[in-house]
Order: sequence, then C-alpha cells, then structure tokens
Amino acid sequence: MAKAALRKNVTPHELIAMQFQQLRNDQQSLGVKIAEMDSELNQHNLVIDVLKDLESTRRCFRSIGGVLVERTVGDILPDLRQHSQKISDIIDSLKTQLEKKSHELQEFKERNNVRVRGEDLDDDEDETETRHISKETDEDNDESGGDGKDSGDIVGVLVGQ
Repeated sequence: MAKAALRKNVTPHELIAMQFQQLRNDQQSLGVKIAEMDSELNQHNLVIDVLKDLESTRRCFRSIGGVLVERTVGDILPDLRQHSQKISDIIDSLKTQLEKKSHELQEFKERNNVRVRGEDLDDDEDETETRHISKETDEDNDESGGDGKDSGDIVGVLVGQ
C-alpha cells in the first residue's frame, strides 16, 4: 500500500487516512459477519426447538447446499445441534477478532493523532492544531496545480500535525 501511495504522490496524512479507513472497514465487516452468523444461529435454534418435541422416526427435510434432503428427525437433530455449536464457536471467535480490531483501531488513532468528525475532542486540546485532511488535500493540490477535488474515502477524518 505504501509503495503504491508513493507513486501516486499521496501525502503522509492521506496515507494515514487511508490506513485508518481500511481499519474501520475491517472492523465494520467483522460486525456485519457477526450479525449474519447470529441470525443463522437463531434460525438453527428455532428449528431445533420445533424438532425436539417430534418423534425421532418422523420424516423431515433439510436443505444442504441448496439441495433438499429427506431424513428422519433422529438423524437431523444431532447434526443441527452440532452445527449450532460450531456457529456459536465461530461467533465467539469473530467477537474476539472484533475486540482486537477495535483495540488496534484505537491504538492507531492515538499513535497518529487521528480524530473523526463528530467525536468529542478533549477540552484541553487545541482544535486549531488539528486540520481536516480534505482541506490539506485542497491546499496540496492547489500548490501542485491539482484540481482541488476531495477524495470521498477520507471525508470526516482528522489528522493532527
């Protein structure tokens, strides 16, 4: 990423903003994946609740990879419970990864003095020392003869000087 950024004449502040945005995107994708897996776990648990009261010899159907398979409740229920436990373990693993990513993001913010628009700044911090990255981009483009357009990816990210 750094080599490609240097070839495109990206400023250090823009590089920090891009790295920060990538960390936030990673964090958000983990959250979305957790929500998807949680929904799948709830669906499994609903089916388990329905099947647990039925006779083990009763016919039922299960969709496996888009193919409908006929089995008995006695065959499917243990598989569903096992799969439900695996999904639960995956959710726990994803939550741990999310915590690590959140910690990594916070460390990055502190290390690079990054502020996000809308977050409360400390009262003792002088807001004039922190410039909005898109304003800096405008100034750099004006000095280098650029077109002065902001990048939509970095709007709202502040990088301290």
